[in-house]
Amino acid sequence: MELTLSTLSGWATITLICSAGLVPLVARVQAKKRFPTESAPTRAHVLLGMAVCVVCFLHTGVVLPNVGAPGAAAGGMLAMIPACIGFALLIAHAGLGLQLRRPKLKDRIKKRRMHTFTATVIFLAACTHIAAIFTGK
Repeated sequence: MELTLSTLSGWATITLICSAGLVPLVARVQAKKRFPTESAPTRAHVLLGMAVCVVCFLHTGVVLPNVGAPGAAAGGMLAMIPACIGFALLIAHAGLGLQLRRPKLKDRIKKRRMHTFTATVIFLAACTHIAAIFTGK
C-alpha cells in the first residue's frame, strides 16, 4: 500500500470515527448510565466528532482530484458509493449531534436513536469503502 495523503487522511478518518464512537460506549459501560450533555465524555465525543468532520472533508478534498488514478479506480463504484453515502450521512449525523447538545430538546429519544443509527451506517459504509479498495487491487 502506497502512503499518500489520500491514504493517510483515510486512515486518520477511520481512526477518529472509531475513537468518537468508543467514547460514549466505554463511558456508558463504565458508569452504567448515559452522561448528561455537559459531561466530560460528551464533550470529548463532540470534539472527536468535529475532528471526524474536518478530516473527512480533507480526505474527500484530497481524493477527488485523483479519482481517475489506478489506486483510486481499483475499488470502482463499490468503493465510491459507500463513501458518498457515508459523507452525506456524516453531515446529517453531526447536525443531529449538535441538536442533542441542547438540554431541553424535544423528541430527544427519537433524535438520539437516529444519531446512533446514522453512526452505525457511517461506520458500515466506511468499512465497505475500505474493503472495496483493498479487494479491488
